Amino acid sequence: MNLSKKVNLFMVRDAITNCFVEAHSEVFRADEGLRGFQMFEDIKILHVRYLIETMFEEIGGDFNNPTRGQLGKILVKLKEYAAASFRKPEVAEKHAGEIKMLIEKIEGVEREYL
Repeated sequence: MNLSKKVNLFMVRDAITNCFVEAHSEVFRADEGLRGFQMFEDIKILHVRYLIETMFEEIGGDFNNPTRGQLGKILVKLKEYAAASFRKPEVAEKHAGEIKMLIEKIEGVEREYL
């Protein structure tokens, strides 16, 4: 994502989702015969989206109408999940730092404590 352009809540939510799909792809080790099939790719995306939507529910947020504060909380939860499940903590921290920069650039909403 180009950090010189305006950033909104939905762009950040989608960046979080896309980043986690990419990171999670390594976890979804498919039989070589399944790789490349669109259905397999769709299942990975649906799994990650469900995980993130569930986390939004856990914090009392709304995936479809996120706030800056909710995005910050989701980022913390995903970083912890990734570090505990499949990523080295320093890698999870690096990616979380990149997303946090996006959250800080969100325009058009009041700043909330992250």
